[in-house]
Amino acid sequence: MTRQTAHQAVHGLVALGLLEQVPDPASARTRLIRITPEGERVHARAQAVLARVEEVPAERIGAGPAAAPRAALSLPRGEPPLVRAPWTTTSADSEVRAGNGGPTASLRAWWITARPS
Repeated sequence: MTRQTAHQAVHGLVALGLLEQVPDPASARTRLIRITPEGERVHARAQAVLARVEEVPAERIGAGPAAAPRAALSLPRGEPPLVRAPWTTTSADSEVRAGNGGPTASLRAWWITARPS
């Protein structure tokens, strides 16, 4: 995640009243971000909803199979793979590293945002 993306996310949560910015007593140039009571309430509610969402499949198919998607999505992915554009004919002009522009840029964006921090 870039600094700009983190900044935008924090400001969005501040605008919703879920986080607040306060002056840092140790530095006049720094502001601290902390969760508000409303942010605590929303976080607790979201955790309860997620727990229930995970309980329903576990009740139907068992805990192991129900936990598999979360486990799979939590694995480190490493660097994005080389991908071959299906509309090209030679390997020299069809292998592009995802994210270096062109039609595969959205693949790299997904790869970066889906990767665990």
